[in-house]
Amino acid sequence: MVGGAVKAVRVAVHVARVEVAVQVEGSGDTGMAHYLLQHLGRVPSLDHQRGSRVPEIVNAEPGTYTCLGSGSQEHFSPPVGQTEKVPATRGEYKLVGLELGLSIDIARDGSARVLYQHDLVNLNEKPLSRVTREVWFQYVDTSITITPTQHNDRRIVIQRIHDAGSLAKFAFKISPPLQPGERTTVRYLCEGGSFRDALYWHEFMTRYTRHYTFTLRHQGIGKLTDCTAVIEHSDGSETSVTEGLLWDYDGDDVTVTAAVDYLRPGQTVELRWDADRATTR
Repeated sequence: MVGGAVKAVRVAVHVARVEVAVQVEGSGDTGMAHYLLQHLGRVPSLDHQRGSRVPEIVNAEPGTYTCLGSGSQEHFSPPVGQTEKVPATRGEYKLVGLELGLSIDIARDGSARVLYQHDLVNLNEKPLSRVTREVWFQYVDTSITITPTQHNDRRIVIQRIHDAGSLAKFAFKISPPLQPGERTTVRYLCEGGSFRDALYWHEFMTRYTRHYTFTLRHQGIGKLTDCTAVIEHSDGSETSVTEGLLWDYDGDDVTVTAAVDYLRPGQTVELRWDADRATTR
């Protein structure tokens, strides 16, 4: 390697109640996170748990923790579609996502319930108590609400940072803080957004993510005319998602699942779907 020495780092990671010690090599923080993801990919217990870790939006119940702040009614036009896109700080690049689950339930009138599930491990040398995020929609029916669900490993509070109509910037606070090498799961529910004409979702990766699962249920949409998933890379190139993309029907409802492994900071996963609008009226 040119320009720097390679050093071995031993990291103890608590996975499925078992402390897994792995030795990783890299010239910097991002190299350490990438190699750790490769090691974690060989932990059998993670693969065994994968099928049970996809969030179910239909069973999501708000918790008793209070969301701070409220949504603004200011109207403006953000980029079309929906996204979470917040540049991570240097410390947050050491926060690795073992699993990122996103589940969207769209009602017949277009109103949406969006459930996020973050399965995180802290590779920082100090405790982590706060992670910044943002969510936006092309359309909103009311102020965007963000609520922790009942099924969190730790106590979660949503701190509202900025609200501007269809855009909400926030942070989730973790108590007790996530110590170095510890793992936790954070779940929260976003409501107030609406899908009307543009049917797609952008998910921007702010950290290394071992496994990302997108689950969609769109009620009353009928038969799909198009359904695609792509990974957009930081250099502008794209990679199609083929094997990890599935869809099925339940009456005139459609369910879509997209699964992608080993994502890097700066990549975006985009899912687009559409149907014959004339047959659903």
